[in-house]
Amino acid sequence: MEKPDLNTNVLSENDQFEVINRLVIGHFRLTHSYLLSNDDVPLCETYRLPLTVKRILVECPSLQDIRKKVIVSSVKELFGNVDN
Repeated sequence: MEKPDLNTNVLSENDQFEVINRLVIGHFRLTHSYLLSNDDVPLCETYRLPLTVKRILVECPSLQDIRKKVIVSSVKELFGNVDN
């Protein structure tokens, strides 16, 4: 399967499902590539805790401002064209 192009605003339906599935299971290249490369577990740069999808999306206080911007803009984009 070809990697989704996250540099565009449009993902195919299959790519959307892949991203959602990876979020659900918590496996992304950033968080799990160390398993294949025999490297150390990646750590959060600020708190030196294991880097996980949950840490990035929910837990890390140093990413809170970025999360607010991304999540708010994503939700606005998702519902911007929906009629009440």
